[in-house]
Amino acid sequence: MTVRNDENPFRVEGRWLKGALHTHTTESDGKRAPTALAELYRDLGYDFLFFTDHGKVTCLDRPVEGILTLPGIELGFGGDAERYWHIVGLDMDDGTPVPERFDSPESMCAFARAHSALCILAHPYWSQLSGKDLTRLDGIDAVEVFNTGCELEIGRGHSEYPWDWCLSAGRRVNAVAVDDCHSRINDSGGAWVMVKATACTRQAIVAALRAGCFYSSCGPEIRDLRLTEDGIEVETSPCRSIGFIADRQKGASVVAAEDAPLTVASYTFRNRESYLRVQTTDALGRRAWSNPVYPVIPDEGSESAG
Repeated sequence: MTVRNDENPFRVEGRWLKGALHTHTTESDGKRAPTALAELYRDLGYDFLFFTDHGKVTCLDRPVEGILTLPGIELGFGGDAERYWHIVGLDMDDGTPVPERFDSPESMCAFARAHSALCILAHPYWSQLSGKDLTRLDGIDAVEVFNTGCELEIGRGHSEYPWDWCLSAGRRVNAVAVDDCHSRINDSGGAWVMVKATACTRQAIVAALRAGCFYSSCGPEIRDLRLTEDGIEVETSPCRSIGFIADRQKGASVVAAEDAPLTVASYTFRNRESYLRVQTTDALGRRAWSNPVYPVIPDEGSESAG
């Protein structure tokens, strides 16, 4: 068995950059002005920040020293009484006219893609979206696996389940961890993506995001991830568990001894897994998530099968 290895951020050239992909300012329903929000994230150690105000592309007139600010948007569709659809579009052009209403989640994705944006499905758990809902939606590049604001406000920040449903159904979708910062509560600095980019520029960061050259976290570090002919090896900051999450009931979880936190673990493919992702949990319950890798499963009748 072999593994697709072309998008492993730990094996491409570049440097790690810490980024916030979902934030709001006073240009929509945030409590901080754009410059003040950029300064806050700079002081929290972030290298770049996307403004994603509701229905509007926010840009600064002049740069903020020490952090790169980038244009994005959040689009919304009410759906029905039970479900809401929000799409975050990254890398939008300033001055893009935005429709007042959309008639479907697909129309939001189509609008964002027409303006070259990456499409991220926001906070599925908060929006009461099921795995089936996600699987039926075409046009998304990633899903928010963790949302700080949703977690702090109503305990609905984690969306691993609908993401895994999508992956198990054969949809190749990455995941991001975000703050969704509005500054109404202390919802900044709780989650981020670590992007492997050739430079801290708009072009390089967007290219890395499109290629899946990143991992996501709300605390732990994934320090290395090696793909072998028959499995995966990972090194992390000290964790209480390292999960190898796969389709259906496949995969495994490695749990640390009480007096010896985990920093390394490995997994050997053995059940014709259609995908595998790494999920680490530290002593405080904070997690980090790799993007999925996809084993190349040999045909049953081939010489390498079995």
